[in-house]
Amino acid sequence: MDLFDRVMDLSRYGYFCSQIMAILMLELLGEENPKLVQAMGGLDGGVGYSKGCCGRSEERRVGK
Repeated sequence: MDLFDRVMDLSRYGYFCSQIMAILMLELLGEENPKLVQAMGGLDGGVGYSKGCCGRSEERRVGK
């Protein structure tokens, strides 16, 4: 699986951009940190929860 496919796969599971970046870095390091991935979910919704860049709908939120 290439990087694009992995990103798309994680997105289909409902992860947000920040969570995907954390997961990819953890995978690269050979580590797991579910609490970090969950915490990164707090960055969803765009700046000021404007639903702008990288914002996704609340019902797809993972680790809530």
